[in-house]
Amino acid sequence: MRAFKKLIPVFDESGRFVFKSDFKEAVWDGFELSADEVPSEDNENGIYALFDPEDEQLDGYDGVLVELDTYGVVIVGERGLRAEHARIISWDEAGIAYYYACLFGPSDVSRAAACASPQWAYKYAVNVDRAPHDSTRAAACKSPRLAYLYALHVDYAPRDDTRAAACRDAEYAYWYALTVDRRARKDTRAAACKSPKWAYEYACDVDRRARKDTRTAACGDAEWACEYARNVDRQARDDTRAAACRSPLWAYRYALDIDSAPRDDTRAAACKDAEQAYWYARDIDRAPRDDTRAAACSSAEWAYKYARYVDRAARDDTRAAVCKSPRLAYLYARNIDRAPHDDTRAAACRDVEWAYKYARDVDRVLPG
Repeated sequence: MRAFKKLIPVFDESGRFVFKSDFKEAVWDGFELSADEVPSEDNENGIYALFDPEDEQLDGYDGVLVELDTYGVVIVGERGLRAEHARIISWDEAGIAYYYACLFGPSDVSRAAACASPQWAYKYAVNVDRAPHDSTRAAACKSPRLAYLYALHVDYAPRDDTRAAACRDAEYAYWYALTVDRRARKDTRAAACKSPKWAYEYACDVDRRARKDTRTAACGDAEWACEYARNVDRQARDDTRAAACRSPLWAYRYALDIDSAPRDDTRAAACKDAEQAYWYARDIDRAPRDDTRAAACSSAEWAYKYARYVDRAARDDTRAAVCKSPRLAYLYARNIDRAPHDDTRAAACRDVEWAYKYARDVDRVLPG
């Protein structure tokens, strides 16, 4: 069975290498390894490996990615396995070149090999050359993140090529503008505006003022439209409010934090969700209304809370809504009706626990 893990190459004076495991420092003689004990469901033994070579768990290990052929007893999990035996069948040549150069120093051959990978090219520039080089920069520029890091930690200066590469990703366009250029530019702003989040962050931290283009981009998402209104515009606007109203949560937050007042449009948007309808009635309207109550009544939980904390009284509609839940029917009878009621009793009786508690606390009659 094929699987992947990271191993560290160890070189002798002639440049030949073997792999060792980062965790237990086991040496893979002949590119093979056997577990100390046969793995089973009752132990944690075995050679651990993952099915996906891009699994984020691999990020926590040093070394070079290798592909394994596992055999013998193999315990299979959701994301990986534990094997009795494994042999290495392939490895990342660019990573080998980097580790070789770390030991023996930079050379055109090892640099060219490392440049087959943006990751290893960047590491080569940082830890081996400790200086910029056209080949490592060009390789790093295949990745927006590494192009940004190259400009920040290797070039220590902005360049058209690293900026253009970073601008292929909205996040790294923002970081390039903030920490490398240290000023706003049309190209980094346009790239950041491909994402509502990073358009907002650009307006906050790079432009440090509101602009039509960053606002329009931020309005592509309800959350970032609300944040733009709060932290960049610092006032309510029809366009940011309309964008926030695409989400019940952010319509409520806009009304609470920006308008600081109820409005028909934010209320209507909040009423698309039972929870946000309840919070809108409690925190913004600060009074019961038929529309927020009707929306809250689509959920037994929020109907109960509406009755208790907004209406502060029993009503047929909130009672009917809570009777979908035996627990909430009991609580409604105990805390809101404060008296037994045929419908709450019938609902509570669908569950033995709440039937017993209804008899004890509401009817106040226990079976003889």
